[in-house]
Amino acid sequence: MNTILYCKRCVLPETKPDLQIDEAGICSACLAYERRPEVDWDARRGELLDILERYRSKDRSNYDCVIPVSGGKDSMFQTIKILELGGNPLCVSAQTDMLTDLGRRNLEVLRKLGVDVLEYQTNPVIRRKI
Repeated sequence: MNTILYCKRCVLPETKPDLQIDEAGICSACLAYERRPEVDWDARRGELLDILERYRSKDRSNYDCVIPVSGGKDSMFQTIKILELGGNPLCVSAQTDMLTDLGRRNLEVLRKLGVDVLEYQTNPVIRRKI
């Protein structure tokens, strides 16, 4: 019988996609979190601002970037941050699973903030045949 390994700090299982647990029993997410103080956040912000400026639509006639959104906290944060930095994002949501009520409300919040949200949904009849 195989035993699932869990991180000794945060208890994430090794079955989580893209997560590795080292020989000390600590997961890659915890190790990355430890390295956060080493990041020069001011320099990183400057890099982001440079990228945004390079691709910014000067007259706002085009989108500056595309942000994949699910209605969850991470994509909401990313979108709001880009708006705060003066960006004009196009948000794209692929509705491959049932969207929660909260996720649906969050996508509506983005629309109320003036963000275009493109929703893509597969045809469930066709998807069942695959």
